[in-house]
Amino acid sequence: MHKIHSTIRAVALLAGAALPGLAGASDSGTAGDSLASLEIISSFGHGDKSSAQSLHIALFTPADHPLDPAAPQRVRRTAEELAAYFSSEMARHGFPDHHLRLAREADGQVIIHHVPGEKPAAAYSFSSGQQIADEVNQALGQAMPEAERHFTAVFASLTSDKDGFLRASGPVYATGTHRSGMAWLAESPFLDPDAKAADAPPLWLGNPSGREQRLHPDQSRARLFGTTAVHMGNLFGLPAGGGATTNGHPLLMGANSPELPLPLGTAAAYPRISKANALQLAAHPLFRPQPAPDTNNHEARLENLLLSHAVSGKLRLDGRVAATPPVHAVIVYAGPAGGAGFPAHSASAVPDASGYFSLTFGATGRQGPANLNLLAVHANGAASLFRHNFYINSLGNPEIDALRASLALHGLTKAARHQDQDAFRNARADAASLWQAHSDLKHHADHLATILDQPDPLLPTPAEIAPTTTQAHLSDTTPTDQSVGWLGPARNLLPQDTAFLANQGEIFHHGLYAHAPAHHVYDLDGRWKSFEATAGLADGYNGTVRFLVRGDGSVLWQSNVLRAGQRAEFNVDVSGIRTLELITDPTEDGNSSDWSLWLNPELKR
Repeated sequence: MHKIHSTIRAVALLAGAALPGLAGASDSGTAGDSLASLEIISSFGHGDKSSAQSLHIALFTPADHPLDPAAPQRVRRTAEELAAYFSSEMARHGFPDHHLRLAREADGQVIIHHVPGEKPAAAYSFSSGQQIADEVNQALGQAMPEAERHFTAVFASLTSDKDGFLRASGPVYATGTHRSGMAWLAESPFLDPDAKAADAPPLWLGNPSGREQRLHPDQSRARLFGTTAVHMGNLFGLPAGGGATTNGHPLLMGANSPELPLPLGTAAAYPRISKANALQLAAHPLFRPQPAPDTNNHEARLENLLLSHAVSGKLRLDGRVAATPPVHAVIVYAGPAGGAGFPAHSASAVPDASGYFSLTFGATGRQGPANLNLLAVHANGAASLFRHNFYINSLGNPEIDALRASLALHGLTKAARHQDQDAFRNARADAASLWQAHSDLKHHADHLATILDQPDPLLPTPAEIAPTTTQAHLSDTTPTDQSVGWLGPARNLLPQDTAFLANQGEIFHHGLYAHAPAHHVYDLDGRWKSFEATAGLADGYNGTVRFLVRGDGSVLWQSNVLRAGQRAEFNVDVSGIRTLELITDPTEDGNSSDWSLWLNPELKR
């Protein structure tokens, strides 16, 4: 492992310098939000300056490729340009003292850690992130303690010439939190601020799906720098979603590999980071002017959440947050399940002295399952995540009733799932004030109370139900055997703290969670005549599942392959059937996101 020192000084923008064309621009949020946020962050206190974190830059070269003498300065200029971009965006949102802190020499020059790889270039591919991370961490560990290398951006020289094209064959992605992060990036002449796009051949860039994207010479520099900036955001813990535009400008974290016209600041529609992103970075260890007190613990509780319609088709969320360390921002990201295309809507608010906040955000989109992620961002940079699922109907609008219940009653669902009587009683008292405006919330709360009153070990099998009972919910009986493909079996709720059983925006009070592959077996003892149910996937998940019902080993009903947002109803004759089996098959694409549900499963006689 070597530190690269160069006597040639980069003429790139210094971190924190203003970018041309960006002064005075604004989007969602206000300067008052920034000041209020900073006040909460400052109230938490400051740690020892010697503990301040910095982003380390590594230059990785495979064993059979000598180090390009120009590469260290090329990477150094790129790092300075990236730092300038993020610092300028933070200043635009009211955080002028929040600069991306790069690890530097005493003379101010960015440190470049050269890490020679252990294997030839052919041994590395897009999926070699962990292998490269292990080699980089081992090399950096020889020069510095672990506490100083929590954040690393690895520029890998794995770009090769092939048939007149350049092909970036190494990993290009990132992951990170407020505690640590790593980005795997393509080191290429394209990234050099001094590069001339017209002189460059086409570039092929890989992605997680295994497909490659061809970048033409006139866009290679801008697109590759945009991709690099996006992954730097991921390293800082920013989600990829965040909207398409703000005041006509594309959002950096709102689309995949956005073009960043270069030199910086020359285009009218310059990519921005959102106010939500800026608030999330305000307390991040790599950006905050003073380090936070040393604490790994964080906890947040959201209370009195009430969702309602707002103007212009948007939704409004009011609530209160109680947290340790204090929360300086509440952020919502609402978008399609799985982040497909990253068109999430974002909004942010700074809670007042009592923890109350109000958010107005969009949640429209194409029909299908969607996710609402609430982040409570703490003054030490940590973020507590609360996820709720919802459904966007054929008109492109969210089904609000199920989402409102999920938000308002999340404390009750958590207490019911864990059979916590005291927590349920307290959460019910907190939510009671919301029932005056929304009677359906009390109806759902009463359902949750029945879950507390019916512990699983006390439920009968279908065969044990008295003959005078003519119908029974299968989910209120005990199976003789059950297994699911993810987490554990659950009835009448998903195995999550904030989730009702919901399909197409409709809440079902009775049902079985059956993440594929799943198998539920019930003893009927020939005492029932019919069995009916609705099969589908839980809102918020993009799975594909086939459902199967068997009686004494024979197929009674089988669905087509069902996808997110679909459902199938059935009614089968079970006269004389002794053993009933419910099976979910993950199909050929595997069981990712196959959150299958048997809804309103009912026996009759």
